[in-house]
Amino acid sequence: MLLVILKLSFLGDSTLPAVGGGLDEFLAPLSATSEVRFDVRVAVFEAVLNALLHAGSEGEVAATLELTVDGDWIVATVTDNGPGFDPGAVPAPPALAAVCVVPTAGASS
Repeated sequence: MLLVILKLSFLGDSTLPAVGGGLDEFLAPLSATSEVRFDVRVAVFEAVLNALLHAGSEGEVAATLELTVDGDWIVATVTDNGPGFDPGAVPAPPALAAVCVVPTAGASS
């Protein structure tokens, strides 16, 4: 079951503190370890920063952060008003990059 816990919409880079506050509020009731909380914060800030840096001109970026809990998983979705790109047109990295998926406490491997 997917449960939406937090949804933030923001314009431009002045909202990073709001994202931090929203994350604190989102993470507070979860029984996640400090390491999981740190990993979630880093992953979310990187995704939001990517949207702010690449979605458009300064002050014109509109983005939404949605944090949900799906069973033992925390899911962060960032959408923005940027032009997008064709992932098939991006050259492959020299080595495969790992994707970071962070389970909440109690998740089975």
